[in-house]
Amino acid sequence: MFLKVAVIIGIFTEDAAVISVGSSMIRIFGSAYLFLPIIQILNGALRGAGRSKVPMYFMLGCFVLLRQIYLMIAVPMTKNVSVVFAGWPVTWVSAPSECWFIILGGLAAKGGVNLEIEKNRKSHYPNPAF
Repeated sequence: MFLKVAVIIGIFTEDAAVISVGSSMIRIFGSAYLFLPIIQILNGALRGAGRSKVPMYFMLGCFVLLRQIYLMIAVPMTKNVSVVFAGWPVTWVSAPSECWFIILGGLAAKGGVNLEIEKNRKSHYPNPAF
């Protein structure tokens, strides 16, 4: 795919500058796009565990605050559009590790199991066979 980027963008425009910038953007995004579904899966796991506010704050922090800080620092230093494009993958790559630590911290705080589910199971099914 990385070899045919200019051909794909050429379908939409004949402007060489647009093709060059678009090719750069696709190459930068494509190299880190694998991390985006990982973030969505980890955030979905947190939502499914009943911790819906954590992913919301996490996504706002990573995808808004961290990206804006990155752009505020990196763009004035370089004044290059590729650095702006790299702002998305920077947060895509950093976000799964941060989210994973949130999940592991929650598991450690609960002793590795969901205690609420265990309590509810015991109150609904007093027979230990269940």
